[in-house]
Amino acid sequence: MGRAYADSTPNGPRWYWLIYGLNLRGPLPDGVVVQGLADDLEAAKTTFKANWEKLLAADSVKPEK
Repeated sequence: MGRAYADSTPNGPRWYWLIYGLNLRGPLPDGVVVQGLADDLEAAKTTFKANWEKLLAADSVKPEK
């Protein structure tokens, strides 16, 4: 479903988050992103969760067989 990990940047460590392994029902809905950088782990978790919930609410993810 996804992951988050610390990543080194020129401005210090940041948290990279990613939603992956999706079985989508078409293109991503407007306003949904599947990767990004956050200043701390809590911000990464919050952004990840918000985008995951948008995908589910838009019925964009197909269940696995």
